[in-house]
Amino acid sequence: MRLSSATLGLLATVAFVAASAVAAEAEAPLTLEQTIALDNVSGRIDHMAIDVAGKRLFVAELGNGTVEVVDLQAGKVAGRISNLSEPQGVAYIPDQDLIAVASAGDGSVRFYHAADMKPAKTIALGDDADNIRIDPAKGNILVGYGHGGLAIIDPKTQAKIADVRLPGHPESFQVDSESNRAFVNVPNAHQVVVADLEADKQAAAWGTAGLGSNFPMALGGPGEPLAVVFRNPPTLAVLNLATGGMAEKLGVCGDADDVFFDAKRRRFYVSCGEGAIDVVAYAPGLERIARVPTSKGARTSIYAPQLDRLYVAARAGLLGSRAAILVFRPSPQVGLASKSSFVTSSSRRNSQEAHMLRNSLAIGVIAAGISIVLGRSASAGDDIDAGALAKALSEASIPLDQGLKASEREGQPISGKYELEDGALQLSVYAMKGDKFTEVIVDHKAGSIKKAEPIH
Repeated sequence: MRLSSATLGLLATVAFVAASAVAAEAEAPLTLEQTIALDNVSGRIDHMAIDVAGKRLFVAELGNGTVEVVDLQAGKVAGRISNLSEPQGVAYIPDQDLIAVASAGDGSVRFYHAADMKPAKTIALGDDADNIRIDPAKGNILVGYGHGGLAIIDPKTQAKIADVRLPGHPESFQVDSESNRAFVNVPNAHQVVVADLEADKQAAAWGTAGLGSNFPMALGGPGEPLAVVFRNPPTLAVLNLATGGMAEKLGVCGDADDVFFDAKRRRFYVSCGEGAIDVVAYAPGLERIARVPTSKGARTSIYAPQLDRLYVAARAGLLGSRAAILVFRPSPQVGLASKSSFVTSSSRRNSQEAHMLRNSLAIGVIAAGISIVLGRSASAGDDIDAGALAKALSEASIPLDQGLKASEREGQPISGKYELEDGALQLSVYAMKGDKFTEVIVDHKAGSIKKAEPIH
């Protein structure tokens, strides 16, 4: 396609003005949406669990000896479990409607009926019961404890059925349902241990390549990355699931205690006691895109993809500030093509013209999920199959702002869209360098550039 110099000049001028306006209004990757007060809670707050269907959050308040039950819909505390000895880990078991609480002080795992908070059974593990996970394949409960144990508990009988011995106290761990393995942070041994959950034994141990204090861990799911966060020095590392080798690493905020992977936006959330959340894009390749302030000591969090919210526990301050749950809404909202992109399903020639010159001058400038269209956009009579495009968008793994950022290698991005090209979804970005324009095709799953073609 050929554009006149006058049209190119007008395009550049309007695009830069619009892009500046959009950038000024663009939402941050995380926006504080709500603060839920936790009254009469002092000391350190540890891990959390969520009841998605019931919209309840369970908060282990180690320093307070309690577990708070938060009604997320009402935005307030709905109940409390008291008289616990340093509760650290908590899990919600939906099939039995049970809450499991692991306590460091007495080494117990206590079960409570979630409907009324009345106690059920108690299992004595002996020492320092800590993180809890649910095996998604078998439904068993796994609890790290003591000087090197991973207890496996049947939630139906609420009895321990097996143990996996480890070389030190386990911190965060994740269960891979496909391989029936658990990956376990053992910081005292400077290892990430691989546990075989069929044989109930250690299968491998990976060194930490000179990094220390590996506490948080995230596993995004089948085909997704295994991430470990170290405190010394503060580093986020992505590990190879076959060898344990470090594929990527990046410096992050200090005193991290939780990390979660947002598969929809291809990013990590690292919550840190220094008073920040690091938002790290993964394409693959790691890049910090924001450091969001919280409060000193707010190092534990939980991301609920079903609710699309990140919950951060902020402890009470020395100057009298109350403990609270900080509710963050991630941006952009992924999959809302009508709100975030200027899209067509026409041929290559018509696609380019619809993208930049449809009938007069229509320019779609997208930044952080916000769309501004100047001039007259496509009319109802144009060949746009919204249903096919909406269906195809389910394949996309990256938001538009990540596609724009990837295209910066070819120049300043001025517009971007998801479109159907010969029936296949593609992410097309127009970039400008000097007086030259390039169409950049970005892989909508990996976030990397597939090809770049000059526009003459």
